[in-house]
Formats: sequence, C-alpha cells, structure tokens
Amino acid sequence: MKNKKFKIKALFSDSRYVLLLSLILLSLAVLYKTVKFNTTVEKKIKLTLSQQSEAIKDLHDERKTVLTKVFFVDEVDFPLSSHAFTHVHLKSLSSYQFKDNFFVDLETNLKVIKEGVYEFTVCSDDGFSLIMGDKVVIESTGPREMQCSTANIAFPVTGTYPLRIQYFQGLGLMGLKATYKNEKDKRVYIVGEDSPFMTYSLPN
Repeated sequence: MKNKKFKIKALFSDSRYVLLLSLILLSLAVLYKTVKFNTTVEKKIKLTLSQQSEAIKDLHDERKTVLTKVFFVDEVDFPLSSHAFTHVHLKSLSSYQFKDNFFVDLETNLKVIKEGVYEFTVCSDDGFSLIMGDKVVIESTGPREMQCSTANIAFPVTGTYPLRIQYFQGLGLMGLKATYKNEKDKRVYIVGEDSPFMTYSLPN
C-alpha cells in the first residue's frame, strides 16, 4: 500500500504527467462545452438584432440603432428568459449585450408544398408583427407579457412566399416563438421546421 502511494506521489511530481493530465482535462472541458452548447444550425432564417439608444414603447417606434448583429437560425424559437435573448439551439446570444430595448428582424422564404389554410401562432414578450409578402397577417405592437396570437392564412396555390417577423424587447422578460399547422393536420410545427406541407430557406 505504501509503495502504491509512493508511485502516485512520484507520478504527480513529474511535470510531464501533470502537463498531460492538464491537457486531457482541458480537452474534456472543450468537448463538454461543444456537446452541451450547439453553435451551428441549418441556415434557414436571417436574424438581425438591432440595439437601440432609447427605450422602445412600440414596434413601430422610430429606430435609433447603435449596434447591429446578424445571425442565421433554423427555427423561430426563443424561450422566455429574464436575462438574455436565447435561441433554443444556439443558446444564449447575450455575449453581444442584447438584453433590453432591441429590435429583431427575421426573414425567410416559405415554400408551400400543399395549398390550403394554415394556422399561424406567434407567442411573444414584447410586441411582434408577422408579415407575409407585403401584408401584415397578425401583430401586437405594444409591450405585453408572454401571450399568443393566432391567425389563419389561405394559400390557394403552391409556391414560394417571403415571410418576415418583426419583434421588439423593451424591459424585463423576453421571448418569441412562432408555429404553424395545416387545417387538416393536428401536428404543430415551429416556423422554420420543414414539414410535408412547407419548407423554409434563406431569402435571396
């Protein structure tokens, strides 16, 4: 037993083994962070964050942008949070200091595979506007706690349509999620998620 303790002590006194152990631990830490926090997603939606110099009271307030960052995401799914605007797959975007008084502009192309009526739902804290082509389909432009708004959109023919979602965060809690479903199907999909009815891609 004493010999084993001596060997272990001698092992840790050798700088080569200490360095090797440190490298192993560092590699494991990097691997854990990579697995836990995914940093790459399929690029389907262009997301522009715009920090404002003044408080935002309404989605249509005049913009006074002091900082802009562009990201690419796969789905419109930003869970309710009190400290950072967070994507469900990209995790926190708070390293860019977007916490209060910022706008979010989301742009994507929606390809309708099967014509019909679709129910779109947007849940947000604070205000938002969902725009199909040049038409505002549904919006709630003022501050609000997390609430959901729904509208039906008829697509009489298949084809590609530009879809935009504008959102703003004032103060406090923040979050945004958009979903859709076909009138003949019970399953609900997140906007950006491909389905037998619709697919999504970056705008040209």
